[in-house]
Amino acid sequence: MSANKKNRLEILNFYAAELDRLLIGRGWVPAGPCPFSACENLNSFSLDLGTGAFACLSCGVSGDDAVDFKAALSGVSRATAIENLAHVWGLQPDDFFRRNHEPD
Repeated sequence: MSANKKNRLEILNFYAAELDRLLIGRGWVPAGPCPFSACENLNSFSLDLGTGAFACLSCGVSGDDAVDFKAALSGVSRATAIENLAHVWGLQPDDFFRRNHEPD
């Protein structure tokens, strides 16, 4: 594993920690109930484990990556979410400007 890849936020680990559940698969996978609202459909929330994108088919919340997820969940700006994620996951803020799916 290259140094660049090792320094990036690992999507699978991030969402497993945030949602407190094991996620298995590739591409878009069901991720259980929506963490943003009390949607009646328990399987309305999905994640793209390749890019970190997320969407709820019931309430309509969506985003492009883990930074959008953390910003929406915490009610903070993307910049603040990046700072918080960098601190918690031991990364540098610049690591979030390189997408996880970019080649090394």
